[in-house]
Amino acid sequence: MGTQGNTGDAADAARSLQRVLKQRLLRAKNQDTVLQALRLCERFLNHSHGTAAEFKVLKTAVKQTLSQSENLRRQESRSRNGLQQTQKSPVSPGTPHSVHSSVAGSVAKLRCTALEARAHVRGGDFDRLEQVQEECDKRQIQQEHQKRRQLQATTVAALNGQLEEHAQQQREAREQKAAAQEQLQREIAQHRAELLDERLAKVARQAQQHSLYSQQVKEAQTRRKQEAARLKAEAALEAEELAAWARLEQHEKERKAEADRVQMVQTLRDNQERLAARQLAQQRDKVEADRLNMEAQRRADEAERRREAEQNEREAKRMQAFRAAGGEALTKSLAEQARLDEERANRLQAEHEAEQAAKMRQRAEDREQQRLKMVSILDQQMADKKLQQEKAKAADMAAAKELSEQLLLEKQRLKAKKIQRSNAMRENAHQQRKAINAKTRQRFTSCRGAMDDAERKFHGSVLQGTHCGFRHLCNGSVLDTGKIGQRC
Repeated sequence: MGTQGNTGDAADAARSLQRVLKQRLLRAKNQDTVLQALRLCERFLNHSHGTAAEFKVLKTAVKQTLSQSENLRRQESRSRNGLQQTQKSPVSPGTPHSVHSSVAGSVAKLRCTALEARAHVRGGDFDRLEQVQEECDKRQIQQEHQKRRQLQATTVAALNGQLEEHAQQQREAREQKAAAQEQLQREIAQHRAELLDERLAKVARQAQQHSLYSQQVKEAQTRRKQEAARLKAEAALEAEELAAWARLEQHEKERKAEADRVQMVQTLRDNQERLAARQLAQQRDKVEADRLNMEAQRRADEAERRREAEQNEREAKRMQAFRAAGGEALTKSLAEQARLDEERANRLQAEHEAEQAAKMRQRAEDREQQRLKMVSILDQQMADKKLQQEKAKAADMAAAKELSEQLLLEKQRLKAKKIQRSNAMRENAHQQRKAINAKTRQRFTSCRGAMDDAERKFHGSVLQGTHCGFRHLCNGSVLDTGKIGQRC
């Protein structure tokens, strides 16, 4: 806190100095040095840490910069004053070297203006005139030197008197300051004694409060331990409940899987029984078809035998008729009868074959329809079974997803609760440590008689020795609160 306060004071002082330099810049003739000082202030505000030591360096640099400008201005003023005095008087009241230079310049000017080319003759009137003028100049220079020595002696005497008076004033000021310091030390000692008595009583009260606070801290720690044990037991119970719930869910899933397996085995057994019955029916149909084929073949054989018997009988009759009737007429009759018999036999054979083919086609169509019907029934049963399995699987997945979501929500709730509890415990511990540190710092400050940050900032100039805290002691007057803090 103290460092930040000093930093803010240094920055404010730098800004005040910058404003003063800006006002001075408006009326300054040599603005370069003022601008250089402003740049120093700007660099301090932008790139420094703002400490009191850095501000002290800044003030020294600004003073040096402005003093260089002042020295330059004084040199220019002396140069202008010397030039004006040289122009007003043939003999300047300066140093002997400057006076001799001015006299030499006057003589050179006299020679250049009064004599023509090749007119100067050694030992002539102009030479005597020059000698007289030089003697006059020497006497005037001696008079000026004597006046200057007298003036210097007078000035030195006056300065010695002023210095003695200033030394006397400084001695008196030091004596007054020492007396004020002694009075201030006595008042500070008395004030510290009073503060010591107050702080001893305060330390006793703080010791009692610390004992009470320690007891409260122990009770709080006991409560925290009990709360932690209770929360741990609750967490274990919740974990056990979740595990039992998961085991029950797993058992239910296994039971459903076993029931589905039994149902599937029963369905397969039923399908196998139906398939065996269908195969038995097909075998029966085949036996019946074979029997019918054999019956038809037997009938055809019997018909063939009857036809052959009839043909043989007719052939015998024809032979008898042929023998009885004789030659050509009988031959024609037998040929016609044979043709008719053959056509009749062919027709009967074709009808029998067509009838057998129709029966075979009908039986084949019936068997195909039965097979397709059985396949359709099996496909429908398999589709229904697959649909039931998919529904059961979807239900299991939905239940598993719901269970996982519930478990996740429960874990998140427990985690959030744990984090909240941990944050609360951490914040409580932080507040307790903060209170203990504050109590310790306050007790330490009270025991050693130190000022707090506000008092140290308020009396900073007095503690550093740059100001007098009780200026009324310097003059021995009554306490004037309006003058406290002024410079001695």
